[in-house]
Amino acid sequence: MPRRKVFVAVSGGVDSFTAAALLLQDGFDCAGVFMITHDRAETARADAEEVCRHLNIPLHVLDLRKEFERIIEYFCDTYQQGKTPNPCVWCNRTIKFGLLWDFAKEHGADFLATGHYAQIRQKEGRPALYQAGDAAKDQSYVLSMIRREMLDYILLPLADHSKVQTRRIAAGFVCIRSTRRITGNLFYP
Repeated sequence: MPRRKVFVAVSGGVDSFTAAALLLQDGFDCAGVFMITHDRAETARADAEEVCRHLNIPLHVLDLRKEFERIIEYFCDTYQQGKTPNPCVWCNRTIKFGLLWDFAKEHGADFLATGHYAQIRQKEGRPALYQAGDAAKDQSYVLSMIRREMLDYILLPLADHSKVQTRRIAAGFVCIRSTRRITGNLFYP
């Protein structure tokens, strides 16, 4: 039986590194995919390349700056209206679990994985999104607008781990970045 192919969204940080390492350990055929969303992505891209080299997996790089402009426009428009924008929710729905997933499928992926801390469980025979095992690190809210039918194709290897556990696991895989604080997020440096 052929190994299931997973594209792992990598930022170069400890969470995506550990997610990819755990999937490799579980026997998945992994490839990394990095999204360029702004003009200052060189350092993060170099980190993602280093992570994939360390794990001996290929890395695909997608230039999504033009598409990400819509997220920035949404952020600015919403803020100017006196509302509280949530760019991560919109980006996850349209770009990461939209365009990135489309790319992964076109390249033979069975799943898309990320280093998000949230759980996907079956409820009444359908996948549903739940809070992470570590409520303090829970990121289910930023995934809350993903199309429900997409949940069957998402793997979240860090669902039951705390950040401390993730760093320990990464150190076990000899990750030189396991003590570095990286958010990989344009809006929250």
